Amino acid sequence: MKLKMYVFDKLPLHDTCWSIITGADNNIYIGACCEYMGGVGVFLVRYNTKKDKIEYLLDVAEAVGEPPETGRATQCKIHYSLLSDEKGIIYGATHLSAPPKGETFYGPWQCWNDIKRQFKGAMLFAYDPFNEKVIFTDCIYPKEGCRALAFDTKRKILYGISYPRNHFFYYEIEKRKTTDLGRIGNVNPQAIFLDKECNAYTTDDFGKLIRYNVSKGELEELDVFIPHAPYQNGLHSVLYDVVLSPDKEYVYGIAWNADPRFFRYKLGSTDQKDMEDLGVPLTAQSGYRTSYIQSTHTGGLVFGKDGMLYYCANEPVRKRPTGKYAHLCNVFLGRMNPKTLKKERLCRIEFDKFIPWYVSRGVRDLEGNLYFADVGNLPCRIYKLTPDYPDSVIKKQEPKDVIMRYWG
Repeated sequence: MKLKMYVFDKLPLHDTCWSIITGADNNIYIGACCEYMGGVGVFLVRYNTKKDKIEYLLDVAEAVGEPPETGRATQCKIHYSLLSDEKGIIYGATHLSAPPKGETFYGPWQCWNDIKRQFKGAMLFAYDPFNEKVIFTDCIYPKEGCRALAFDTKRKILYGISYPRNHFFYYEIEKRKTTDLGRIGNVNPQAIFLDKECNAYTTDDFGKLIRYNVSKGELEELDVFIPHAPYQNGLHSVLYDVVLSPDKEYVYGIAWNADPRFFRYKLGSTDQKDMEDLGVPLTAQSGYRTSYIQSTHTGGLVFGKDGMLYYCANEPVRKRPTGKYAHLCNVFLGRMNPKTLKKERLCRIEFDKFIPWYVSRGVRDLEGNLYFADVGNLPCRIYKLTPDYPDSVIKKQEPKDVIMRYWG
C-alpha cells in the first residue's frame, strides 16, 4: 500500500478541499477553497493522472464575474458541489463563508440586506477541461451558497441545498431556471443522492429521508431514518457522505454527527428494514464524554477496484498534541468488506510530522488509485492511495462509468 501527498503550493492561502471528483477523462478535479481569509476566490485544480502532476485550471471567482474587488462576500469555495457529465464537462456551484476583501468576519444573516457586502449567490460554472474554457456561468440561487449538488445527467437537472436558509431546489441547465421547493429544516445536510429513476434524496434534521419524486414533481417525507448512536435522539444526523455500490442497487453512507454510524440503504425502498445500521467506523463512543463532530468525523467513502469500501475516520487523541500540525484527532484509513461487513483499520494517515485534520471526500481512477481531499491545512492538499490489489484486480478492465460520481 502506497500513500502520497500532493500539496497545492501555488495556492498558499487556500485552506480546504471540500469537493473532489473523477472526470470522464480519468483525471481528478478538486475545488481548492479559501474560507478563512477574505478576498480570495476558490480555484479549480486538476491532478493529471498520466503526468502525475497538479495543474491549476481556473480562478472561479474571476470566471463567474465576482472577483474579490467587488467588495461583496467572496466566492470562496465549492462545497460538495463539483460534478461531471459523461462527456467530461465539469459543473461547479459556489458557496459562502469568507468575508469581503479587507474584512475579518462575515455573517450571512447580518449582511442579508447589505447590498454592498452581501453574497451575490451560488454561481454555477460549466467548464470544458479538454479546451480549458468556461462554457457558461449563472447565478442559480441568489444571496445564498450551495451546500451540495446532485446531477440528473439524463434530464440535465442539478439538485441543490441552499445555505443558510436550507432550501431544497433544482436547476434546469437547458432552461437556465431554478425552482425552489422550500425549507427542509435547520441543519444543512451535506449530500444529495439519486436512485435509478433519478429521484433525489436528502434528510431532515433528524435523519428522515426526504425524496424529490420526479414523476410527481414534489418533495416527499419517507418513514425511513438513517441510524444514529444509541445515546442520541437523531438530531443532526443528516447525510454527510454517500456512495453508490458497484452493483448500483444500494448506497452506503455516513451521517454528519458525533459518533456517526455507517448505513446501507436499498435504493427506492420506503421500508425502514432496508436501511441497515452497519455500526461505527472505528470505536464506539459512550456518550458520557464530551465529543464534537470533527473528533469522530468520517468521510472519503469510495469503492476500490477490489470492491471494498475505503474510508477515512477520525479518532480523538488521548494526549493533547503540540506542534505546527497538532490536531485533537487522528485520521485512520479504514476498509469494509460489503459482503461480510467486516471493517479493518489499515493505517493512520501521516507524512513524517504532518497529519490531516480530516478528510472530506474520496474518489478513484480507472487504475484503482484512491484520492482523498484534505480539510483544514494550509495550503490545500490531496492524498493518493495505491492499494495492494491482487494481480487479477489490477488487470481487470472497467467501463468509465464506474469512476463517475453524480453527487458531490
